[in-house]
Amino acid sequence: MVKYRTKEELDKLLSEVYGENSKARMVTMRELGLLGVDSDNQLYWEGKPVKIEKKISLNWFQGVLATLTAVGAFLSGIIALFNYWGI
Repeated sequence: MVKYRTKEELDKLLSEVYGENSKARMVTMRELGLLGVDSDNQLYWEGKPVKIEKKISLNWFQGVLATLTAVGAFLSGIIALFNYWGI
């Protein structure tokens, strides 16, 4: 269900989102014409593809835990395979 806002609610929301401390700004109607999508739903801005990526990085402790978890899962699979073969 779509929630329609009053002009006052919308003005308040816009001032919160695009306030003085915001790095973002509103896109003008003219700039919307620079936005496009191709047949594969790839987003384009000014004819150039928009690169959308999210990278994560683990600190040292998280990396050790992830490695131990992966090794444990691998060894569990090997042990289950040996049990299946009767070794």
